Amino acid sequence: MNKGFFFLCFIILASQTTGCQIDYYLKSGYGQALLLKNQKPIQEVLEQLPSEKKRKLLLILNAKDFAEKDLGLSPSENYTSYVELNRRFVTYIVQVAEPFKLQYHYWHFPFVGSIPYKGFFDQGDARAEAKIYDDQGFDTFVRGVRAFSTLGWFRDPILSSMLDYDDDDLVNLIIHETTHSTLYIKNNADFNEQLATFVGNKGTELFYIKREGESSPMLEVIKKKNLDENLFSQFITKELSNLETWYRDHPKANKDSKIARLKELQDRFGQLKFGTHTFDYFKKMSLNNAVLLGYKTYMNDLSSFELLFKKKGSMKDFLQEVKALEKSDDPKQDLVRLNAQDDTSGHRVYQ
Repeated sequence: MNKGFFFLCFIILASQTTGCQIDYYLKSGYGQALLLKNQKPIQEVLEQLPSEKKRKLLLILNAKDFAEKDLGLSPSENYTSYVELNRRFVTYIVQVAEPFKLQYHYWHFPFVGSIPYKGFFDQGDARAEAKIYDDQGFDTFVRGVRAFSTLGWFRDPILSSMLDYDDDDLVNLIIHETTHSTLYIKNNADFNEQLATFVGNKGTELFYIKREGESSPMLEVIKKKNLDENLFSQFITKELSNLETWYRDHPKANKDSKIARLKELQDRFGQLKFGTHTFDYFKKMSLNNAVLLGYKTYMNDLSSFELLFKKKGSMKDFLQEVKALEKSDDPKQDLVRLNAQDDTSGHRVYQ
């Protein structure tokens, strides 16, 4: 798809809105067009890159092949080209939340619906957007991202920013993003991201089992990381529920009492026993509602996915069941209902 066509699409979108949204769509279109313009076929760049980058490109191709053939994710022409960015992150994400309520601010976009984050190719633009909400008293969070999915609208290239990941995290990323291009339910960002998180974690385990066997040293690392992620998911799910109750029970909470309450949350985190250093950063973070809701989007209560996966016995069968939720208005609740259906032994399975 050429650059001119991409601009035409964004001009059509921009014509349907007013004000700063026009500028946003055009800047986003320009940023995406530059990625398309600068991408080169994998085979063309393989021999030109340093050996470590070449090795990681081949790992990505293997992970993509495994995701499509072994896991049952949708085949695509994603990750068949490469873009050298010469910067750490490809985009910057802005998240905004109410200051005394665990409630996101949502942005509304054509095709994908309501999203609890907004992406910018320029860090300055992202910070300017966050400042608009900072000045109104909202909680905000700006973070850089190394990859994103266009959900099948374009061929997603391999970005040089992705190669900064460790091998297992890189495989996880490819499976995560391929999950998005396989199933994306409009207006259900939390479900979409939690599904991709689960499939990425489980799929990475399965990838290394096939690649290196059950005795793989890398597999041991991955299992420890996944155990830590499950532990953190359980922790943050409970803490967010308790924090919601605290906000509701303290309608006159102020900035100081909120800071003290979030410090208590971090203190309880410090009592957890992790097997890796994956979440060490959390105890040093400056927490606010926008940061915490990010964890809700990606990691809140993944147990329903785990239960269905165990029930189905394979990732292909699991995904086939989940794809049946594509038209659901409440896929998370319908997933719970799937888990409550009769299993093959005639017993009922409950969440």
